[in-house]
Amino acid sequence: MKKERRHELSENVLAHELAQAKTFLQRYGNWIIGALTVLIIAGLIGWYHHRKVYEELANETYRYQALISSINSDQSSQNSKDAEHVISELEELAKSAKSPIISALAAINVADLMTGRYTYALSQGQVEKAQKYRKKAEQLYQFILSKHSDRKIFVAKANFGLGTLAENQGQWEAAISNYQKVRRSLISAYPVVSQAIFRINRIKQWSELGTNPIRFATTIPATQPGTKSSTTTPTLHDQTTTPPTTGKSLTETRN
Repeated sequence: MKKERRHELSENVLAHELAQAKTFLQRYGNWIIGALTVLIIAGLIGWYHHRKVYEELANETYRYQALISSINSDQSSQNSKDAEHVISELEELAKSAKSPIISALAAINVADLMTGRYTYALSQGQVEKAQKYRKKAEQLYQFILSKHSDRKIFVAKANFGLGTLAENQGQWEAAISNYQKVRRSLISAYPVVSQAIFRINRIKQWSELGTNPIRFATTIPATQPGTKSSTTTPTLHDQTTTPPTTGKSLTETRN
């Protein structure tokens, strides 16, 4: 009897628990199903978003590498229409890339390229073209300083580029100021810091000797003479006496 009684009690307890579960599901079942559905949908959305972001970053990296490779493949045709188109795409990538690294790399590459073109144009007496390159380089360096101010290596390279532009214009105090920013932003183990220190010491040495380095003319004459005259056209000096430019190439490994 006791055994049968215990069995009967167990069945009653089980029936009671099942009845409670049934009542609970009838009352909250729709809510539970809805919550599970929302969680599943949220998980799928999160997975899709993560995958999309990953693919976008991968595409940006591939696009950047392809553009840099295209520029480096033929340095002799930098002024061709194809090269200009590639540079425009690289500049657009700098402004649109979601990856801050790709954005900063694209910007610093174009800025350094414009700085090199600026110095070369000055050496060839193409003052108006040189100013166009200088303005573009300054805009991109400032873009890096404003948008990527938390990335010290790119900030240092942007300040170095601005210092180079100032040095080529004979603005020695501005050049030293920018080089000092490079010096304060990173440890001396970085090549860009070593270059900045070298530039600072060189300008100071020139000042101590009482001789300013000869620089290219960087302004356009107010009036263009009808005939050639050495007193009215910008005078260009031997490039060996001019402060060297950044010396950077697009193939240089970026730290």
